[in-house]
Amino acid sequence: MKNQANTPGQIKIIQAVAKAFQKSWHVILWDDDESEFDLVIQALMKAANLSHADALAMTLHAQEFGNVVVCATTRERAEAIFSELRKSGLIVLIRQIAGSSVK
Repeated sequence: MKNQANTPGQIKIIQAVAKAFQKSWHVILWDDDESEFDLVIQALMKAANLSHADALAMTLHAQEFGNVVVCATTRERAEAIFSELRKSGLIVLIRQIAGSSVK
């Protein structure tokens, strides 16, 4: 196969794929019976830079369904959000989105 230069269209596709892989980590908040509702909202607002309305919606979702994906982001940002939420005593994990590993 002949080595060819990428066209501008191909470069845009490559950049979009690379950007998608960078945001391949989920931060997941789990419901628990111990955390105060307002504490969860405030922790989400601080850690993930969410509005009150978004943090409230996520808290309600986690309460009803058992968990909620707070965000899809880079590994570094996911780890920072995870750490901040854990400091508040919340049950949280980060997980790489299936099929998104880059070799």
